[in-house]
Amino acid sequence: MNRVFVYGTLKRGQPNNNLLQDKQIGTSKYIDDGVTLQKFPMAIEPDFGIPFVLDEAGDGQNIEGEIWDVDDAMLAKLDQLEMHPDWYTRLPREVKTTSEKLTTTCWIYILCDFNPKLLSYPQISNFRGSNYVSHINRVGFDPRTFKA
Repeated sequence: MNRVFVYGTLKRGQPNNNLLQDKQIGTSKYIDDGVTLQKFPMAIEPDFGIPFVLDEAGDGQNIEGEIWDVDDAMLAKLDQLEMHPDWYTRLPREVKTTSEKLTTTCWIYILCDFNPKLLSYPQISNFRGSNYVSHINRVGFDPRTFKA
């Protein structure tokens, strides 16, 4: 199993969580809520409401999210959704569980080599997805504009 930390649209109650629940794709198990040990800037893209954790460790806030265990098939599907490694990069980072206060290493999808303008977007520590636009409805969206 692979331990993954999700902070955006894959969290429970968010629009892409159905992917983690789909047993035809693979196996997944919610473990606990968690928070990153390192601080990161998490920006929300204003037109489509997409959350980005930016590869600028030490800046920003500790990011709140969920810890999941997923099998290799589910991890491959998450990589596809997150366009790893072409857009987000899946990197290991330390996360503290909320209930047990234990530290665990999780994969987290981080935007590396990002356009510095993303640092000027409003930053948050906990994504709630109020204005998120699904990838199938993003007219004019070009992920390359977010890369440096």
